[in-house]
Amino acid sequence: MVWPKTLTMPTEHSQLREAYEAYRARGFPSITSDRDAEDLWVELEQYAAHTCGLVERVLAGQRHLPSPLELEPQLRARMNELRARASPDIVARLDEYLEVLDAIENLAGLARIGR
Repeated sequence: MVWPKTLTMPTEHSQLREAYEAYRARGFPSITSDRDAEDLWVELEQYAAHTCGLVERVLAGQRHLPSPLELEPQLRARMNELRARASPDIVARLDEYLEVLDAIENLAGLARIGR
């Protein structure tokens, strides 16, 4: 799903700011030695950086974003697919990744005002 590049000023900037500060305070999970999980971590990190950059622009009052806020359903699907066949320690790490993905998607949802 792609959200529009043009946003109106959020009426709930405080909610977005609080969610963003909570996301930043939690820290990013560490990478794992499992090759498949490592690839997912890299994608998650790139998605998080892109989304957070756009959220910061929204919080700064920018109305026109250089790229749209997007969801990454394929990333979630690949994480769940790997989770179904992974060892318990990798499952625990993937659960952390999924929590981060939830938080990022929440930020994107809060930032997409004026669809």
